[in-house]
Amino acid sequence: MRALIPDPALLCDLGGLGGEEVVRVSCGSYETVLVCPNRQGYTDDMVQAVRVNLSQYADLALSHARFSEDDDGTWTVEVPVLPGCVTWGATRGEAVQMARDAIEAWVLTAIRFGDEVPMIDGCSLQYGLPLERNAPSGA
Repeated sequence: MRALIPDPALLCDLGGLGGEEVVRVSCGSYETVLVCPNRQGYTDDMVQAVRVNLSQYADLALSHARFSEDDDGTWTVEVPVLPGCVTWGATRGEAVQMARDAIEAWVLTAIRFGDEVPMIDGCSLQYGLPLERNAPSGA
């Protein structure tokens, strides 16, 4: 199991009941342990989704990928958690790399066009959008 690097705001903004609790967070093959203040009295379904970076998100999506060998020996990969994300490779190893590239392209395209990037196994992609800068005034 790989460890997530915890974001301090990840699960700990739950309000003033006092105390601390150790929380084990798992999503896909990632797991981390957090010490969260003020979590007492809250159930797991009240906790926010774990936020992961693009590489971790791609790993999670790959864990759902369906590989199939075609009649000509090439490999097709479908990533059902990302609708329409399909690719292929001449070998299974190449298909894995192509799938990772396709996942990253799918995510970046969704962000670019304001589409939702779905949660996978309770994990959501952590990203920020650049602020639009005002055009310089003609002073």
